[in-house]
Amino acid sequence: MRGFTLPEALLATATGSLLLLAGSRLLPMLQLITLQEAQQQYLEDTLWRLAATIGKTLQRAGYCHSECRAEGLRLVDGGRCVIAWREKAFGAGSEQVGYRLKGGALETFSGKVNCAGVGWEKMSDAERLWIDTFQVRRVERPPFAPRITVMLRARAPQPGSAPVEKAYSVSGFNL
Repeated sequence: MRGFTLPEALLATATGSLLLLAGSRLLPMLQLITLQEAQQQYLEDTLWRLAATIGKTLQRAGYCHSECRAEGLRLVDGGRCVIAWREKAFGAGSEQVGYRLKGGALETFSGKVNCAGVGWEKMSDAERLWIDTFQVRRVERPPFAPRITVMLRARAPQPGSAPVEKAYSVSGFNL
């Protein structure tokens, strides 16, 4: 029985070392691509969740068992702040709820809503998701219910990140 000669063993070791070196250069690139894809997926999922949450509230706008003290849906500042009347949880009357964009974060307020007021709660974290566009549009479609569209555009705060846009439409049956 004969084993490897010294030149064959050195050649095999050199080839293995080159393959490991190439792999070690490829691994960080693969990790970066995976991180960017995960970040993009986070952006899309979060925007979709926010748009659907707001859309669901706006779809219920104006449903107050005839107790709404104002119009069911009011768009302020060209749709950049929206105020809706809705039924409170467990049928305990009606209330106003509002949504606005401030400092890259989406905010909400329940109670007596003032778009320029303070005390709003953040729905998103501007350090992980910078929202640069929030707009609600209402399109009348007689004899049908108006169509309400929530539009969001955001990007990751890191430089060079691609923006993500989502639009979510509902019918305002109670408006």
